[in-house]
Amino acid sequence: MTPAELIQLGEAMHRELGREYYLTGAGLKREATFQTIYDKYAALLTGDALAAARAACSGPVVEWIVGVRAGRLVAPLEERQLAWEQSAVVQVAGRAVPYLRVPIELSNEPDRAARLALDRERAQLVADQLNPLRREWFLREHAALAGFILGGAAHRVPVLLDGVIACAAALVLPSGREHVSEGTLRGYLIREPRGSGGFGYDPIFVPEGGERTTAELSAAEKDAISHRGRAFRGLAPVIAAVVC
Repeated sequence: MTPAELIQLGEAMHRELGREYYLTGAGLKREATFQTIYDKYAALLTGDALAAARAACSGPVVEWIVGVRAGRLVAPLEERQLAWEQSAVVQVAGRAVPYLRVPIELSNEPDRAARLALDRERAQLVADQLNPLRREWFLREHAALAGFILGGAAHRVPVLLDGVIACAAALVLPSGREHVSEGTLRGYLIREPRGSGGFGYDPIFVPEGGERTTAELSAAEKDAISHRGRAFRGLAPVIAAVVC
C-alpha cells in the first residue's frame, strides 16, 4: 500500500464515519454502526498500513493510523454512548425531559431555580450512567494507544513517543490591538495511569524533567509549570500596562 492509497482509503472511511455520526446524532438512525464501517476499511488496521505511514516519513500520518486502530477498539463504546444519549431521560419536578433536549429546555426556561434543578438532575444522570462508560472508553483507548506507542518505540516516531501540550491566550483591546501569548509543556506518556488529581490526560502525562504525572503533582506544582499558566502569565505585562 502506498501513502497515496492510504490517504485515499482513509478519506473514504472518515466520510462514512462522519455520515454515521450525523444520521445517528440527528435521530435519523436508531443505532450507529461504526464497527461495520471500520471493518469495511480493515486494510487501514494492518501492519501494511502502518508501514506505509512510516514510509511517508510523516509523524501526523503515523499518528492518524494509530488513532484509527484505537478508534476501532472503542467503536463499540461509541455506539453505546450514542444509543444512551438517544434514549436517556432526565427526571425533574415530575417531568421527563429527553437528555438531548435539555440544552434547549435550559435556554428557554425563564425560571432560574427550574434551570438549576434541571441542570443538577442532568449532571447526576451523567455521573451515574454515562461517566462509567466514558471511563471505560478512556481506559480502553489509553491501553490501546500505549500499546501501539511502546510497541513502535524502535521506530522512534517523536510525535508518538513524546508530547507537547500547548495553550494560546489572546487579549483584544477596545482599540482593536491584539496580543497573543503561547505556553507549552513538554513531556511523555506512560502506560499505566498514576495519581488522582487533575483530569483528562493528567494521569498518563509526565512533564519533561520529572518522574511524576501531572495527576501526582500538587496544585501549586502544576500551576507553576502549566501551559495555560504560562500563556496567561505572558499576557500579564500587557494587562498591567493597560490598567495602570
